[in-house]
Amino acid sequence: MKKRTLLPVIVTTLLLGGCISTSSLVPEKRDTSYYLVDAQSGNMCIGDSGDCISFSIIASQDGDLPVIESVYNQQVVGPNYPRSLMQMLVFPENGSYKGTPIDNSGSRYRIPKNDATNTTWRELKRIYKYIYD
Repeated sequence: MKKRTLLPVIVTTLLLGGCISTSSLVPEKRDTSYYLVDAQSGNMCIGDSGDCISFSIIASQDGDLPVIESVYNQQVVGPNYPRSLMQMLVFPENGSYKGTPIDNSGSRYRIPKNDATNTTWRELKRIYKYIYD
């Protein structure tokens, strides 16, 4: 009689154990509703997704970023083109939005997804592909 009782207990334990462990396989939700500008690392990221691109790729462009400059109606200026672009993204001169600090470091800002920031992201990706692909 003990064998008959023990088998369902073992099967139930294995099934419940399998259900519990599979929940850890579900990917964590990421917030991709905004862009992150991280001045410390020099990256622009899609939210907290980890999909980032370095602003350093524009250094080789010598500030020649007509598509981005056009949407912001603002110039990316040297000698530090990456820093100039980060400043433009976080605090655009046209005042259409303002970056929101994410922490107390003063180097990480949340900026909205809009036509200008989406254009910037696409242009940075295009430059990256041109350089590395």
